[in-house]
Amino acid sequence: MKHFIDNSVAPIIAIDFDGTICVGDSYPDPGKGRLRPYTMEVMNLLYYVGVKVVIWTNRKNVPDTDIKDKLLMKQWLDNKNIKYHTVNDSTEFAPFKYYGRKLYAHMFVDDRGFGFDCNDDFIMLRVLQDFLINIVGCPYNTAMSIIDSMKNGMEPDWIDVDEVRDLIKNWNKGDTNA
Repeated sequence: MKHFIDNSVAPIIAIDFDGTICVGDSYPDPGKGRLRPYTMEVMNLLYYVGVKVVIWTNRKNVPDTDIKDKLLMKQWLDNKNIKYHTVNDSTEFAPFKYYGRKLYAHMFVDDRGFGFDCNDDFIMLRVLQDFLINIVGCPYNTAMSIIDSMKNGMEPDWIDVDEVRDLIKNWNKGDTNA
């Protein structure tokens, strides 16, 4: 059996736009949609600690509309003060060179994914918990402390955030994954 060595410099999370970040009747104009609860806090925390945040969308692949859609989404995200690295392009963060539209990520978040409750206001906090514990290797108590702070509308404890940032810095130092 071949083993894949993921030597990515940081974990990558791909988050779907329509229905996940922006909810409501947001297609084709994201300006009509609303921001899902806790999305800004979760995405900005991930960005801040060093996770590569990729916006992922399966909107039309027609060249003229693809550029327009990306621009509309970027404007909407920027207006909401949401931090991200790129839209539909993870190639610069992937641990190997490739060309194509398929994204490379360690976790994909999509409202149409199995088990995603679109009416759950805390779903993004559960996504953060899963990502921190299962992808980053964050201790359960640290992850829950961060999430509880967000639930209560407070800033997470900087000690907890620094612990996550340290985990990201030491991310995947050549470990072999099956």
